[in-house]
Amino acid sequence: MGMIVKGIAVEVPRHKRILLTIIPPDLTLLMLEVASNTKFYCRCHTSLFPRPKRGLKGTGFCNVKHGLIRQYSKNESAINSESESGESVLKRFAPIIALTGVCWLVFVANNLIWHGQLSQYGVTPRHVASLPGIIWAPFLHASFRHLAANTLPLLVLGGIICGRSKIEFAMVTVGGVILGGGLTWLFARNATHIGASGLIFCFFGYLASLAYFKRTFGALCLSVVCLFGYGGVLQGLLPTSAAISWEGHIAGLLAGIVLAWLASKVKKAKKAPEGVTERGTESWRTES
Repeated sequence: MGMIVKGIAVEVPRHKRILLTIIPPDLTLLMLEVASNTKFYCRCHTSLFPRPKRGLKGTGFCNVKHGLIRQYSKNESAINSESESGESVLKRFAPIIALTGVCWLVFVANNLIWHGQLSQYGVTPRHVASLPGIIWAPFLHASFRHLAANTLPLLVLGGIICGRSKIEFAMVTVGGVILGGGLTWLFARNATHIGASGLIFCFFGYLASLAYFKRTFGALCLSVVCLFGYGGVLQGLLPTSAAISWEGHIAGLLAGIVLAWLASKVKKAKKAPEGVTERGTESWRTES
């Protein structure tokens, strides 16, 4: 037996009777009365369920059976809510995990198979043959210590952007690699620049500058957290060692700030009504 009440899909075995009482519009009290006249209650609040997929806007699905709440998709059988939430978290952060994993795979292959020869394919400024190094440089690292030092901030800062949106993460990553690497190729000193630290500074610059460009409370909190947690990375902008590509750090930071500015402009344009410009109106605000 199955029925739908207020967008909530409920399934119970045929030998059980079901009584549904609607309390407020967004809260449903389900009272299942079994054959032995034993009663138990299950209260469902629609805000507990993840946002539905496209095409199912405004509809929440659940399956109540033996007192357990499970997610129920349109064309699939019931799936345990805990396993589904775990899978959704894994899918959300899969891009940054994959990016970090590629860095480690390249490092292992470079040292075990090619004996470090891939490191020469980084960014060598103002050498035309080194232009492909703009793409390869973030995945190349000179030593285990170098890669280990980059792994945690790459996961944390990249994970924050992934948590906001996977599309946003893809745009910031691609833009940071190309723009930051391009600036390094144009202005850095004559050496081979490798490592994901430029991309880390891009992530940091993007997140830290969101508050200035978006002017929302959420963006302000995010920027404060990033500055408080990783503000120490700004020391990497100083030329303290010839072995450190501080030019790549500056280039990555500038790339992140530019990308945050572009992202705010794009969202403001999407928010603006057709035929209306910002001149003569209040400044637009977008959600973080």
